[in-house]
Amino acid sequence: MPRWGNPEGGEFHATDFGGIVEEERTFGGYTIPSKLRIGWYFGSDRFATEGEFFRCAIDDAVYR
Repeated sequence: MPRWGNPEGGEFHATDFGGIVEEERTFGGYTIPSKLRIGWYFGSDRFATEGEFFRCAIDDAVYR
């Protein structure tokens, strides 16, 4: 999905952005993404080397 930004630090422009769901887990009967990698240049080799800037792991979920 194109996202407006300036990952190279220059002029703002639309750049491919996305993420990978590496794992799913079930909490309270609901299955949700539990391990993700997010960043710029999604779908290209640059994602792994330059674009990825966020990783998270969900260890527990409480629904209210």
